[in-house]
Amino acid sequence: WYLRCLPHFDRNFFYRRGNCAEAMENGARHADVLLPYFLPWQDRPVELSPTDQDRFATDVVFVGHYEPDGREHSVRALVGAGIQLKIWGGRYWNREVLGDLYDRLQPIELAEGDEYAKALCGAKVCLAFLSKLNRDTYTRRCFEIPACGRVMLAERTDDLLRLFKEDEEACFFSSNEELVKKARWLIANKANRDRIAEAGFRRVWADGHDLGSRAKEFVGRIINQ
Repeated sequence: WYLRCLPHFDRNFFYRRGNCAEAMENGARHADVLLPYFLPWQDRPVELSPTDQDRFATDVVFVGHYEPDGREHSVRALVGAGIQLKIWGGRYWNREVLGDLYDRLQPIELAEGDEYAKALCGAKVCLAFLSKLNRDTYTRRCFEIPACGRVMLAERTDDLLRLFKEDEEACFFSSNEELVKKARWLIANKANRDRIAEAGFRRVWADGHDLGSRAKEFVGRIINQ
């Protein structure tokens, strides 16, 4: 029913560029991207208490779901390189997925609400894997991590390279070898981490990737159609 109704809508906004082409193929008169956003009251720099430090502190963190797109191999590469890693993401990161790493990475729990920012802020480096099932070239996490004042290490895509200056506002990788190399470089260089994190923080605010700015953008594009 949604596809059948597409031709009757004046404006159609989608998460991904690929969805726009598909909408036009299904008769839409208009299709455009509306990027995701971060929530300023939740995705923000936070100071961790000593108890929080015990729970959340790590060299590298990934906060997010598991899917069979190879991210488990990236996790294995980091741990195999001797890098301290924590995963927050719930029950799908199980023994079947992680094998012998499962016991080393326990507990793997959800980090929601205030704990989401704490999980990011407890790490020196925050990973951003991109869903292959969703055909993602960016994700909401790519705005949330910089908004929390942390350095992002994400899979390299053309879209992310347009959004952030590489190694100045965010860091990227295209292989597990490069992932390990970049992670080691960032862990060993606090000054570089801080510089990139601060620049990334400024970028997501300056470019209006917060919820309020995105809402204004949405309303403006509706009014000026």
